Amino acid sequence: MRNPPLPLLARGPYALLAAAAITELPAWTRRELRLPRLPVAESVLVPPAGHAIIGAVRWAMGTRG
Repeated sequence: MRNPPLPLLARGPYALLAAAAITELPAWTRRELRLPRLPVAESVLVPPAGHAIIGAVRWAMGTRG
């Protein structure tokens, strides 16, 4: 997750998508996986960015949802 085998240009959107997925995890799993919690970023920045990226992927794939 920290060093994905992706082109440099794709790493930013990947990081936001991964952060959105991590935000959805229950607290106990985050503790077990030693994933940090960033309250302001997770509540203000990550959800809209995650939705935007998912929407862009859906648009690129030609699906609606």
